[in-house]
Amino acid sequence: MAGGLGMAGLGVILLIRGKCLPGVDPLQTAAFRACVGSLLAILVIGSFGYFVCNAIHLSFVYAPNAVVKNAWLLPQAFLIVVYLTGAALNLSATRRLRGTARAAA
Repeated sequence: MAGGLGMAGLGVILLIRGKCLPGVDPLQTAAFRACVGSLLAILVIGSFGYFVCNAIHLSFVYAPNAVVKNAWLLPQAFLIVVYLTGAALNLSATRRLRGTARAAA
């Protein structure tokens, strides 16, 4: 849920930046796409991965089987790091472009 709110905020920043500053920053575009891709991958791994892991080991979330649980949770943790990195790059690119626009004005 927080990822969706973050994506809405980043989208608004991109829309405002697009109206105020001309040109497209490739770093910001790549960072935004990394955020979108990681959230979609978290959705796929979280939902479908649960059913796959549950088919391998029944009720793996509640049983003390750390191997299966870690196999399900570690990719999600990695993708959360990718999302946060993309969000940080997106915000830093916006801050950098805003500073460049102020210096030019």
